Order: sequence, then C-alpha cells, then structure tokens
Amino acid sequence: GHEAGEVASRLTVDTISRYHDEHPPSAADAPFEVWLKGAVMAANQVVLKHQKEATERNKMGSTLVMALVAGENAHIVNVGDSRAYRLGDNGIEQISIDHSLVERLVQIGQITREEARTHKQRNVIYSIIGEKEKLEIGFYHVALAPGERLLLCSDGLSGMISDEELRKISQQYSDPAQANQLMVEAAKRAGGHDNITA
Repeated sequence: GHEAGEVASRLTVDTISRYHDEHPPSAADAPFEVWLKGAVMAANQVVLKHQKEATERNKMGSTLVMALVAGENAHIVNVGDSRAYRLGDNGIEQISIDHSLVERLVQIGQITREEARTHKQRNVIYSIIGEKEKLEIGFYHVALAPGERLLLCSDGLSGMISDEELRKISQQYSDPAQANQLMVEAAKRAGGHDNITA
C-alpha cells in the first residue's frame, strides 16, 4: 500500500525472516502471541526507520497476515486487511478481522457483510506496517482438524473473489498449491485491481 508499498512489503518479509532466524520460536513460546507480535513490531520499526532515511518513500506501508503452525494449532496475526481463512468440508471461515473502516461498520451493524464487499471506502484501513509506532495487531488461535486448509491472502484476492468461490476452488483441487494458483488466476479474471498474494 501507499507509495513504494513493494519496498515496505519486502522489508517486512525480510525482517520477519531474520527475526525468525535470530529468535526461533520454541514450544516454550506457545501460544506464540508474544513471539508473533514481536516479529511484527520488529518489521514495523525497520519500515519506519527506512522511511526516515528515504524521504521519497515517506508514505510506504504494508499489510500483513502470517501463521505459525505448531502441531494441530495455527497461531495467526494480521495487520490491515490481509486475511486468514480456514477451509474445510464444513465451508469457509474468515479467521482474522480486518483493520478497516468497513469492517468497523459491519461490526456495529451499520452495513451488512455483502454491502462491505462493494462499499466505496472498503480500502480505508487504520492499521498498517510503517504508518506509526503503535500498531493494532490481531491475534487468533485455531485448532485445525485433519484435511482443513489455511488460506492467507491480501485483499487483492479476498476483495475480488467471494468466500464461496474461494471454498469451491479449494475443494476442487487436492493439491493446495494448484488451488492457490487457480484462486490467483480467478482474481485476475475478476479484474485484478490490486496486488494479489496468497
């Protein structure tokens, strides 16, 4: 997001990867909320520092969703409107909650979930890596059943394809990588107005 969003995204991924290498999570860290939020805050600090040093990129930012899977449990964090879903025989469930204006309107009952999909302010988000020192970070813990899948994606995917379409594509393909690729292709066919990450 913002100008040089691809730079902020790369810095975020690189920082979290380095954080993992330098401070690998262990069973003692379960349920991993502190570890995951520490990785996010480290990324935020790097992006903020980079902005101060590169004035032409002083508006860069990135959303984030990531999961740490330990045994049968998924520990998930998100910032912004990148999402985590659980897909299985029983359907599709959005795990994460967007840090967006329209999500707040849905939560307080001013608009429906369906109205949120096409709301003209659906891209207004209030928590983003690289925006400010203090972030709102969502943390979620889910127990996974055999055969269930996690889908982590940017709004370039979830904003273009309905949850039901995502579920159908996932069910059609036993190979998660193939299902993932077809989801991305479907988002491109639907307009592909934003970066699509899944």
